[in-house]
Amino acid sequence: MYKLVSTAGLVTMAASLSLSACALPDHITLSGTESLLKMPAAVRLEDPPPPKWHGTIGLGLDFARSAVNTDSIKLLANANYKMKKSLIALDAAYLSTRQNGASTEETTFFNGDYNFDTGEKTYGFGNFRIRKDRINAIDLRTIVGGGLGYRWIKSADTTFNTEAGLTYRREAYTTGGNKSGISGQAGYLYTRRVSKTANFRHDLTYYPKLSNLNDYYAVTNLIFDQALSGSLTLSARILMDYSSTPAPGAQRSTSRYILSIGTKF
Repeated sequence: MYKLVSTAGLVTMAASLSLSACALPDHITLSGTESLLKMPAAVRLEDPPPPKWHGTIGLGLDFARSAVNTDSIKLLANANYKMKKSLIALDAAYLSTRQNGASTEETTFFNGDYNFDTGEKTYGFGNFRIRKDRINAIDLRTIVGGGLGYRWIKSADTTFNTEAGLTYRREAYTTGGNKSGISGQAGYLYTRRVSKTANFRHDLTYYPKLSNLNDYYAVTNLIFDQALSGSLTLSARILMDYSSTPAPGAQRSTSRYILSIGTKF
């Protein structure tokens, strides 16, 4: 027989072929003989680490000197703050292109989402989109709204969610004038882990004005991220949007193709 006795947080251990134990509120007793060593009676479980911001900062450059001189700068950033039952996601970019000294692209956007669980598969959300697009005469487009979402697929490699809600949408134009009103919001988000180092994301959101369904705005993203050495990552992004009632003289749709190298934090 061997004996372990706990006193003031210490246990006296002895070697034996058989042990018997009895646990009391303030101490632990194991029967046996011949003390060999001392060790802590209990292991204190540490609290999980607090959530942290994680994300990527990327840069894309394109300088060409030929019949058409092109200078292009793409600066992108995203960040996520995940808690036990909620998530904050931010996405921002500055896109600038000049050809032969004339600006052909001057766009800035900043998006934010806050999701919170309301059930095993349901969640509520609040979000905003802020955008400036000088070439398409958008002095400021502001969209603020919220609603409910449903998780159709949630696995280690794949997620697919749908969302619906209401928003306030306002557009002010560099050419003068503005419009605003309450719009619906409907969309989906699909993510897929392609491999251990690669991820794909696709989302689409549709904003129809409730007082005039012919006045609507839609935006979609396709993003592919590939991890490189260390914290470096390669990102390919297609960003497309469509406005059924654009600013006077502006195009209804725009498409942007962005390739950048960034670092994770």
